[in-house]
Amino acid sequence: REYAGTDNERSPPFPLEPKKSVPLDPSFLKAFDDAAQTAGRNNLRSALTRLLLRGKAGEIVSTDARQLLIQRGFRFPSKDDVLIPSTGVFGCRELTVHECPITIGRTETHVCIRRGSWRFFLAIDKDARYPRVEQIIPSPSSQGTTFHIAPEDASFLARTLSRWPGRDEENAPITLDLNGQVAIRAREGGRSPATEWLLCRSKSTGPSVLLVANRQFLTRALRLGFTDFQVASPDRPIVARDRHRLYVWAPLSQEAVIPPSADAIRIESTKATEALTPDPPRSRST
Repeated sequence: REYAGTDNERSPPFPLEPKKSVPLDPSFLKAFDDAAQTAGRNNLRSALTRLLLRGKAGEIVSTDARQLLIQRGFRFPSKDDVLIPSTGVFGCRELTVHECPITIGRTETHVCIRRGSWRFFLAIDKDARYPRVEQIIPSPSSQGTTFHIAPEDASFLARTLSRWPGRDEENAPITLDLNGQVAIRAREGGRSPATEWLLCRSKSTGPSVLLVANRQFLTRALRLGFTDFQVASPDRPIVARDRHRLYVWAPLSQEAVIPPSADAIRIESTKATEALTPDPPRSRST
């Protein structure tokens, strides 16, 4: 790939090194990369293209207004909250294959992350205002329905959801039917019959509920490793939690819900899993 040359004499000076840095756990690189994939791209609200580092809480927050990821348990060099650019550079193989210490420091203008001989200076955005994301998150104690997707079912869904009927429709909708069991329905272009997958190893607790969701966000939650979910109501955000992370995404309109029907093509995940052949390994470049 060719790039236009630059005049070094006109380039801005390189940022100053921070006087103090603190060590980071190696898991920070994966967390930062996950956050970057959640942030907005070319969004009209510039703040959504940023990552929020919460110094006092030790959190990385990212959202694109449709999904939200909060990751906790980090130690940052200051107690202030700062907005920095979202970048996919921390998913690069060159940074993950070597066992080198990771540190983070801060100056008045930049956050500096070091990995071995690499130094990344991320400019602090002091003008943008990040949304108050906590306002959309239902309380863990709120009434509603919870469901658990067993690891075998999660693996089955992560591999196949993108190929189910309706994948090319806007928002790629699926219907979740939580009634003690967990069933997922999809269909092509609103035509009948629908296809229903019964997740035989998974279960739900609480009131029965039907809701419509974007399959891409459910797939992402599963690939992030989440297996436990909370639904306060069909029109409120779906929440996935584990010890150090929280992933939230908005449901779709109930007008697209697919109710149970006798003519649905029913597939049980245990039988479908046995028939699956492994997908070829996928390479990723950043």
